[in-house]
Amino acid sequence: MSNALPTIIADLEGTQTQYTWVITASLLAMTVSTPVWGKLSDLVSKKLLVQLAIIMFQPFG
Repeated sequence: MSNALPTIIADLEGTQTQYTWVITASLLAMTVSTPVWGKLSDLVSKKLLVQLAIIMFQPFG
């Protein structure tokens, strides 16, 4: 993401502030989701979670 983001922001005529918000939002999402995935891995099969993550990555990644 960090390699392509400057080009994407430039093509969309974004500002440095918007660039910073994109980075902040992605870091916040990772920070929030890490404990959630950790707790889920304690409750259900890790194999199932990996498969779910792969399936979720397809449309959202």
